Order: sequence, then C-alpha cells, then structure tokens
Amino acid sequence: MKTWTKIALAAGVIAAGAALFAQMPGNPMKMAQELNLTQQQQDQLRQLRFEQARKMIDLRRDVELQQLSLREEMTKDNPDPAKVDKAIDDLALAKAQVAKVRFSHMQQVRKILTPEQWQQARQLFRERMMERRGHRMGQGRGAWRQGRGRGMGRPSAPVPDGYGQGPDAPPPQDQPAP
Repeated sequence: MKTWTKIALAAGVIAAGAALFAQMPGNPMKMAQELNLTQQQQDQLRQLRFEQARKMIDLRRDVELQQLSLREEMTKDNPDPAKVDKAIDDLALAKAQVAKVRFSHMQQVRKILTPEQWQQARQLFRERMMERRGHRMGQGRGAWRQGRGRGMGRPSAPVPDGYGQGPDAPPPQDQPAP
C-alpha cells in the first residue's frame, strides 16, 4: 500500500473516531470546553474512556447472555424453577458487576477533576440526562420534567372517549354520569 493511501486511511479512521465521540451522550469534547479542562486532564479522561469502553463491552455481553439464558428457561413449556432461580441470580450478579465498574469509573473521573469541575460536571450530566430522557420519549428537550413523556408509546389503535382519563374526568358523551 502506498504511503498516501495509508495516510488517507488513517485520517479517515481518526475522523470517524472524532465523529463517534461527538455523537456520544455527554459529548466529551464539548464537556472539556465547558469544564475548562487542561490538556493533561483531557488526555487522562480520554484514556479512561477507552479503558471503560473495553470493560463495558465484555460486561454488557455477559448481561445479555444471562438475560438470554433466563428468557430461554422461562419460555420452556415446563421451566425448571431451580434453573430459573439460578439464571436470575446470575443475571443479578452480571448487572451488579456493571454497576461496580461504572462506580469505579466515576471515582476515577472524580480524581482527575478539581472539586469545582466535578460539581459542574455533575450538574451538566444531570441536565443532559433529563434532555435525553425527553428526546427518548419523543417529546424533545425538557419533556420528561414537564410530564409529557409517552411511557410505552402511543396506542396502536384509537381509544374510546373517556378511556384512561382518570377518575375526575368527565364521563364519555354517550354514557350517563355515575
């Protein structure tokens, strides 16, 4: 392979990596600017992110495999209660390991940041989580806080008048009040 081809390929890989980081929740590059991180802090956090990502690949795989084992046993015509119990315990252990690694990562990040940066990072993270919840619920920015989330989504068929409106709602037009 020619030198220019190798350089172009490497540049493409780097650009794709930068685009991936820019799309990640909590955009690390934007966060670095907002927190006024030093170059050393940015380098430490970048390395930490990659280490965390590598660990999480294996941990998520373990959780998914445990979920699959549980689902497989529970969907049998005659599930074995002992096997279901073991699968539940194994899944709980896998999820606990994920939580422990996430907490450890958070503590490592905290050691890199100053106390002021840590407090600001926590606030930015909270705000972004609320925004993501609103977007995930299909309502846009801040919808979760305003109670406009859709829960399990829109009903697939029209609902009758008065259905699901609560005890204080007026009765449907075709029915008398109780």
